[in-house]
Amino acid sequence: MRAFDDFGREVFPVVINTICPVAHADQAKQLALRHMTTVEGTGDTLDRMLDIKLGPVGSNDVTHVFCSRNAFTNQVEMVVDAFKREGLIWGGARAYSLLSDRDEVKSLFCVVLGQTSVVLKWLGLEVKP
Repeated sequence: MRAFDDFGREVFPVVINTICPVAHADQAKQLALRHMTTVEGTGDTLDRMLDIKLGPVGSNDVTHVFCSRNAFTNQVEMVVDAFKREGLIWGGARAYSLLSDRDEVKSLFCVVLGQTSVVLKWLGLEVKP
């Protein structure tokens, strides 16, 4: 089945992985909630935003907060536009991929496109309790 956005452009399924260093977690969660409720029109709550803790493989440290969701390419554009509007020094201004600079991705509140398990392995991070 084909899908189209509000402008009639064809959209395609993607996995949006949103990551943020823990130093910016509180503000990032607020921004994520605002985006999800006002732009994407969901009924999300703050406790559901960036609710997965990540850290280096084999370590007990938590270095990042994270969330992942199935979406469409137009939703990636909406998220990137939201990051650009915020103008955060620690915010990404584009969608990243496995071809991006891994250290840059780990330093930003940003989205990385790709299968979640592959993205986490590429970043050298794992889910923490």
